[in-house]
Amino acid sequence: TLFRSSPSNAIKASAIEAVCVLQPDEIEEMTPYLAHSSEIVMRRSITGHLRSGGIEAVVVAGQKLLSLLEHPEDAKRKVAAKIIGNIGLRNFYKPIEHLIQDKSPEVAQAAIIAAGKIKNEKLIALLVAKLDSEHYILAQEALLKIGENAIVSLAEALENSKDEKIQKRIIFTLSKIHVPESYNCLLKNLTLKKPLQAYIFHCLANSHFPINVGEPILHKCVEMYLETAALLKNALPHVSQTSLLAKAFTEEFNIFRTNLLNIFSLMYDPHKVAKVKYGLERGKKEGVANAFEILELLLPKETASRFAAIFEEHTLLQRADILPFEIKSFLTYVFNKSEYPFLAWTKAVLMVEYPNYFLEKYEKVEDLSDDLLLKDTFLYIQKQKTLMKNGNWNDRHDDRRMGDAQKGEDPLTHIPSGKKWKKGEERFD
Repeated sequence: TLFRSSPSNAIKASAIEAVCVLQPDEIEEMTPYLAHSSEIVMRRSITGHLRSGGIEAVVVAGQKLLSLLEHPEDAKRKVAAKIIGNIGLRNFYKPIEHLIQDKSPEVAQAAIIAAGKIKNEKLIALLVAKLDSEHYILAQEALLKIGENAIVSLAEALENSKDEKIQKRIIFTLSKIHVPESYNCLLKNLTLKKPLQAYIFHCLANSHFPINVGEPILHKCVEMYLETAALLKNALPHVSQTSLLAKAFTEEFNIFRTNLLNIFSLMYDPHKVAKVKYGLERGKKEGVANAFEILELLLPKETASRFAAIFEEHTLLQRADILPFEIKSFLTYVFNKSEYPFLAWTKAVLMVEYPNYFLEKYEKVEDLSDDLLLKDTFLYIQKQKTLMKNGNWNDRHDDRRMGDAQKGEDPLTHIPSGKKWKKGEERFD
């Protein structure tokens, strides 16, 4: 008798649905509630009739549902989407297919939620498209409920998308579908989507995937990060000693370290690597020392040794004092040869520090890069070139050093001997 006596519409609605499903012989008494003024009572009544199994009840409720689907009021169409979601039948995908594309954001939102409940693969393409909308979080949740059947469509969307924001949303979604196919898709994209490597490792590490320690791509990435970080550290004493370049290199070292630790958490004990991350992030002497001790026990000896040589404060690479360094080769490596995708900001700073290299190497901005920051920087140094006397830069009013034109120094070959990295100016944290 709750549906008659309860003052609460929520309780009344639950009681009506229960009677429809559990006592279908009494369903005629519930039929008037199909047109109840309360949304929740009407919605649960329609749901109960459709679940009752009775032909007449299904027909009557179906007609009411159709009228809601075609209703001019947004609120009514939203109710229709909620009802279909609550029923949860896969074959009810056609109305949801239409409502996902509804002009009303509220109706589309309800339809996306319903799509995650009915889990029909025919809705995947529309949900993937909704990753580029204000409802992208709901679309991600719906895709996760569909699960591994969504992987192929997500992989295709990742391959075809040019928008980094959308790519990241797809990567995050794939990382939460805990099956080998999604894992393999993300590993494949480590080489296809190089600028997104850090984000892929971040998502994989946070998703706690079961990892094969012998996975070749992970070993290749470890080697690449260690080699590039060592080269960058070897370059430190030789490049322009400016605060801008110091900050740029610091950010690169942060990325190297974070990516390596994320890879280690995939390959080895993630709980121990988490302790290493915590110790290094806090930066306290004892915690940092403990972090490197854990890595020494956890990693292969050579890997641990190379990691410590690069990232322990005040350490020098054993060969740093004898390795040859030539700035042109270094710049060519950063811009053209490195497997690691250096930040556009780092490249832009190097362009400002060593303009002659880029003005000699590239005739047009289109030859350099498609990146807007690098294009603007190239146009800037071209403009500055026209303001120079005798092909040399003048009037340096900041702390950048590109060679002193009056002293006849070439910024491409000059090795700074004056200003050094300031004490306390952290390079690796």
